[in-house]
Amino acid sequence: MSETCRRPRSRLLVSGQVVAGCQSLEISSSNLSQAADFFAQVAIDTGSGSSSWFDAETLDVTVQMGFLPPGALEGALSWQTMLSGRVDRIHFNPVAGLVTLEGRDYAARMLDLPVSGTFLNCTSSEVAQQLAARCGLTASVDQTSTFVGQYYQIEHARMSMAPFSRFGTAWDLLSSLAQVEQFDLWVQDLTLNFRAAPPASTTPLQITFQEGRPAHASPILNVTSLSLERNLALAADIPVVVSSWNSRQRSRVQVQSANGNSISGGNAIKILRPNLPADTAQTLANAVSSTVLSHQRTLTVTMAGDLETTARSLVQMTGVGAPWDGTYRMARLEREMTMHGGFVQRLTAQGMPAQGMPAQGMPA
Repeated sequence: MSETCRRPRSRLLVSGQVVAGCQSLEISSSNLSQAADFFAQVAIDTGSGSSSWFDAETLDVTVQMGFLPPGALEGALSWQTMLSGRVDRIHFNPVAGLVTLEGRDYAARMLDLPVSGTFLNCTSSEVAQQLAARCGLTASVDQTSTFVGQYYQIEHARMSMAPFSRFGTAWDLLSSLAQVEQFDLWVQDLTLNFRAAPPASTTPLQITFQEGRPAHASPILNVTSLSLERNLALAADIPVVVSSWNSRQRSRVQVQSANGNSISGGNAIKILRPNLPADTAQTLANAVSSTVLSHQRTLTVTMAGDLETTARSLVQMTGVGAPWDGTYRMARLEREMTMHGGFVQRLTAQGMPAQGMPAQGMPA
């Protein structure tokens, strides 16, 4: 009989060395400008070299996964790196002989880096490249053309560490720029990605549903579990108002998102940012409005794990009917591989324009 079952495998590398005795691995990644995080549980011999972890100042971790081909012997697979990062916390249970490692990917370098100085006459992409270099990361950046920050005569700068600045870290600053540019922001291995969101034409992950019929009483779906949610508090078009003081023009800028009711109702989302020109303020208002609207409909799925889906994938729902069918953009992806539960993944995705919403921007 030919083999048709899946044979997923995983391994953990600490400081470049493969670790034996890994009981479970969990990886959680997000498309909301957050660092990915990991959780690993390892059975150890308390007298082994693993005890050196307890005194280490830093521990670098790599999580790899793969599928063993049908009929192949153990070890005959190509490993795919799913996450590289650094341990934040070690938990040790000497009775059970278990060590738990928790940490984040290398976005943590930016989350831990206070921003100092100005970015004179820089675009968003140039700021991303400079900050990546400061953190020892390479940069994969889609180029932008609009200058960021504060006007001062003919100079264009951002005073990131000025008193009362809202940008405490490099990641805070880049998240804000990604929001305005409507970019995705993430770190993969040692590369900072500051990239335009994938177009709706990108091939999505297919989720299909078929209701029960006389021939098959139970519903048929290609995932383990499926849940759909609609937030009625966001059903009405809520306006987003961006206000700013333009230092160069010495004037106030206030714009409202293209969609949305009049702000006189008092239910507007109000955002205050320094030194935004009117066109940038309008872009920000529309981006935040798109994000708010995307939270109207949420899809949550549990399914067999794969190596292709990412936190920036699109998801296509079909078979449930209006208003649920359509394209969703991934918000969060969690993978788990354990000895007792196998390889599964849970994903949360949010609605996209196919359901009557404008293109999604980055979160506020």
